[in-house]
Amino acid sequence: MGKYHVELTEEFDKHLAHWKKVGNTAIIKKIGKMMLELENHPTTGIGKPELLKGDLAGLWSRRLNQQHRMIYEIDDGIVTVYVLSGKGHYDNK
Repeated sequence: MGKYHVELTEEFDKHLAHWKKVGNTAIIKKIGKMMLELENHPTTGIGKPELLKGDLAGLWSRRLNQQHRMIYEIDDGIVTVYVLSGKGHYDNK
């Protein structure tokens, strides 16, 4: 399959702004690497991608660190990845 289009939600933009404001360069760099991977292979790569269950069934997560996750949705029909969240952990939602 070709490259996926990656769309960032307003919520994710807020989370990214937070990481920039607090100067967490490790998470910012990891997000950058993950974005490149999402374009080519959203279900494999760094951050231990996993398909979520329960209330978030159908969504995917990748680990930014031990505490925080990137949450995203894949729409293969239109070859698009929607990045929903980049702060917190889905167990806390």
